[in-house]
Amino acid sequence: MLCNELMNKNVCFNYTNEPIINVINNIIDSNSKFAVVLDNNKSILGIITLLDIIKRIILNNINLNNPIISYITSPIISCLENDDISYAISKIVDYKINQIIVINNKNNLLGFISFKELAMNKETNLFLNDVLYEFYLDDTINPFKLLIDKKKI
Repeated sequence: MLCNELMNKNVCFNYTNEPIINVINNIIDSNSKFAVVLDNNKSILGIITLLDIIKRIILNNINLNNPIISYITSPIISCLENDDISYAISKIVDYKINQIIVINNKNNLLGFISFKELAMNKETNLFLNDVLYEFYLDDTINPFKLLIDKKKI
């Protein structure tokens, strides 16, 4: 299965010069947990999650009218649209992230894959269930290694 077959295309995005408050509102309006930040050429510069906003901005009393660019995480972790889904899963696990951005060869944003997409797909759900089952049977098993070594997808 390829990443473009599973990705969610409903991505919340903002531009570098937008105020933080606009980004927060866009994330809330899109019922998302993150926003991708683009430059004026629509190339991806970084990502900001709701947790980032709480930790880096709100808890530090940062002015919500400041541009978002100073608070993004960059570089982003991504996969290409034609990568095998097992590659995307291994990156999610390796980097301990909740979602991976799907791009094309020109670094244009196409979508994302999160645990939700993996859980809702029959093939990837079975794969994740197998890994979690083995992990909880024996707590000495490293689930990250299992995801990389096991090629069921």
